Amino acid sequence: MTVRAVFMEEYDFTCTDAAQSLGDMIVKSLQRPSAEVLQLLANLVAVNTMDETIVRKDGTRSGNPTECALLQFVRDLGFDYEFIRNNTRGRSGVGALSEFLSEGKQMNFSSARKMMSWAVPLDNGGYRLYTKGAPEVVLKRCSRELVHGHADMPDNVRGKIHEMIEVYARRGMRTLGLAYRDFPKNTKITDIDENDMTLVALVGIEDPLRAEVPHAIEKCYRAGIDVR
Repeated sequence: MTVRAVFMEEYDFTCTDAAQSLGDMIVKSLQRPSAEVLQLLANLVAVNTMDETIVRKDGTRSGNPTECALLQFVRDLGFDYEFIRNNTRGRSGVGALSEFLSEGKQMNFSSARKMMSWAVPLDNGGYRLYTKGAPEVVLKRCSRELVHGHADMPDNVRGKIHEMIEVYARRGMRTLGLAYRDFPKNTKITDIDENDMTLVALVGIEDPLRAEVPHAIEKCYRAGIDVR
């Protein structure tokens, strides 16, 4: 699996060149998001993936294929996901920060929830929640999107995002929604919930398909059958 498309800051980055990674394309693009936004995206993925998922520098992988694709995308953007994870209090299970692992909170993925989250403490005494999951589920829990800062999400913007979900699905891609939320100082970890979040990105992950599958998916859409 490979991340081949991402919709963020209301711009669709899609890489169709098999010889180039999406991350490399974004870094070289004139429309690339700010360094702060890319760092947020990298943090979101690095923190909110399982330790058992590993992408080695030689390109070999082990663990969940979807998470492997996300971690490789972070690598292609120029970030070291292991460094981020191991230097995040409440997430790191190795080194000096491992004693603070209990300060974080993991909300596991399940087929009923269709999303996974991890909350980690911030220097100001609050928490930051990172969430990934089925785009429709995540989108329902977002009240804002990340567009040059936090922006409200009126119905027309939600409509555009739903359109992009369908566009990626028609291309035969598996789609994920990525979001986050900051909680203020003195928030109890037991009070953290996955609501009122800010949507950071939609991600389209290409799963190697038989040649006839994309055409079959398009036929389903024309017949009014939703395919995810």
